[in-house]
Parts: sequence; C-alpha cells; structure tokens
Amino acid sequence: MYDQLIEHDLRKAPLPFKSNEFDLATSLEVIEHLPKADGVRLLEELERVSRIVIVSTPNRFFKQDPYDDNPFQSHVSRWKVSDFVRRGYSVYGAGGLLILGKEIPILSYALGRFTIPFPRISGTILCAFSRNPMSHTSIQKPL
Repeated sequence: MYDQLIEHDLRKAPLPFKSNEFDLATSLEVIEHLPKADGVRLLEELERVSRIVIVSTPNRFFKQDPYDDNPFQSHVSRWKVSDFVRRGYSVYGAGGLLILGKEIPILSYALGRFTIPFPRISGTILCAFSRNPMSHTSIQKPL
C-alpha cells in the first residue's frame, strides 16, 4: 500500500521534507492534540513543504482523555476560525450545526450542510491554504 512511511514527532520542526516537496498536505483532526505553539509550528511547516494545505479540527474545545495507552489522544488546544483566517486560510463549516455551543444529536447533523459558508456555527472546521488563493475555490470545467 505504501512505499515508505516516516515516523516523526509533530511537535518538532522542521518536518523531514524539502520546501515545496508536495502539492498537498493534510492534517485531519490532529492539530487539537498539540499545544498551541506546536500547532502553529506545524502549520508553518505544512505551508513550507506543500503548495496546498488542508486542516480540519473541532470548532470548540472538548475534553478528550487519552485512550489505548496513547497520551496524544488528549485534546490540548482550541482552534478558532480566526486562527486560520489570520494565516490566510479559507475556512468552511464541515460538521454539525452548533446550537448554543453544542451539537444536538440528529438535529445538528441534519442541519450541518448549512454551516459550510458559516464555519463559526459548525462543530468542525475545514481550513484550506494555498499559495495561489484562487486554486481551492475555483473549479475548472473540462473543455
């Protein structure tokens, strides 16, 4: 399935890749498991090694204890829409609708699609960075 796997502690920079080595880097439901300063460094590194970066994270802080003997399962930082907007990311809602700061089973899920253009009311945010800001918002149609 994979030709090569690299194990790396994401709290440590630099990532073991050359600048601009990738077209796309993803960090899905990872950044909230790092202290905020380490998460900022991770974003800097992802932006260094890739032309496009996609990040997802909960849009609120909730306690998640370690499990499976893995202390890195704990949530240790909260990320807001503004944290990503300040860095030049486009941010979209990608989770259930937050109602009074919480997701209500079934109802939040059913209304989740309405959060796409309003990420501040979504339980999860999807953040997209590109050195070419229009590349992730424009769709090219085949000729």
